[in-house]
Amino acid sequence: MTDESDNQTQAEVEVVAPLEVTPKRAVVKGGETIELRASNGDAPYFWSMTKGDLTDNQGEQVTYTAPDRIGLHTVTVTDEMGNSQDILILVGDELSLSQQQLFLVPKDETQIQILGGVSDYTVNVTGGKADVATDESGHTVNYTAPNVAGVYTLTVTDSQGEQVSAEITVTLDLLITPVAGRVDAEETLTFQAAGGVGEKRWFVSKGELDKTEGDSVVWTAPKYFGTAHINVMDAAGATATASIEVSSTGLSITPSLRQIFPGKSAEFTVTGGGAPYTWQLEGGDYSETADDTISYIAPLRKGTYQVKVQDAAGKEAQAQAKVYSTRLLASPKTLYIQPGETLRIAISGGTGSYTLITNVGQLKDAQLSLTGEEVSLITEYTAPDNYEVQNTISVRDSGGNLATIDVEIAKNPDIISTYVG
Repeated sequence: MTDESDNQTQAEVEVVAPLEVTPKRAVVKGGETIELRASNGDAPYFWSMTKGDLTDNQGEQVTYTAPDRIGLHTVTVTDEMGNSQDILILVGDELSLSQQQLFLVPKDETQIQILGGVSDYTVNVTGGKADVATDESGHTVNYTAPNVAGVYTLTVTDSQGEQVSAEITVTLDLLITPVAGRVDAEETLTFQAAGGVGEKRWFVSKGELDKTEGDSVVWTAPKYFGTAHINVMDAAGATATASIEVSSTGLSITPSLRQIFPGKSAEFTVTGGGAPYTWQLEGGDYSETADDTISYIAPLRKGTYQVKVQDAAGKEAQAQAKVYSTRLLASPKTLYIQPGETLRIAISGGTGSYTLITNVGQLKDAQLSLTGEEVSLITEYTAPDNYEVQNTISVRDSGGNLATIDVEIAKNPDIISTYVG
């Protein structure tokens, strides 16, 4: 790049191809082994599975031994940057799809993997649009939700007349109000939830709630300053989040702590004091988007950086930008499980400090933190007895980032016949 004075500078950009896995899906017998390979992305690669055995948890190629239990199982590979790919493995050969229920918004698009059965396949749907596509990895249903909210059925039929069906719920986005703001320590604030599906559940990173279910809650701020995240989850696992700054009534920066990826941007806003404001950064760069707001551009090196502001009277306030290198990841994307069964899940990336929430069932750990050289953490989820429906496990890190695992709970005979989209 050359400026007006003919000064030149250059940067080296390394383009990394997306992480890939081979195979992307497989149909095997109980106890059968299969070779799994990862390529591209940013090595090294880390492997985890919900059930069965792996010869190693790191490397380009591993051998997976399927469990005896008939049904769907997932192997996940994650690269150094936190990108991941799931391999869906069906034990048995009955016609099956990759999810049992879907929750979408109007006009939303998704894909459903077809496993087992005998090709060719046809698809019918009571609402929206669907077609079957075929490539080297197998057969996939491409589905587009209709414009109107409602409950719809998608049915796949193979060449032998065998059928499986998926229930698709189309609903409006889950919303929370207010979505941002500032309060004094121990001040109360009322939050409302709208849209979404079914009963709403609430959880917070700081402070106290008057209740944990319902469309409205009253939150009491903690005694200590900082950013609090107020979260609401619907029955489908969709989550909406509000970020509230707890600070003094004088000059302050909102939020007091930002979690951000290298080279990405995020806003800081100053409240109180008098304009004009002068900003100072320990690292990174910024541009002013308003008299009281800047768009902060994080440096490329991870670490914690100070963001300072001074008003016209010389008063100062300070915030922090924590730059971290990988996105939050919870795997597998879909957990296939029977009532009462216990399976493994993996968490990595983000800030390294995690809170786990589930609507039903039991998590072995509600709080987890990476230590030392750990790249990922393994914990367990136990499905409730006599409960057949879709559930969601939500993982939120200390920076407010969210990752989710869809949980498909079905009895053993139903896993093959009803696992759908």
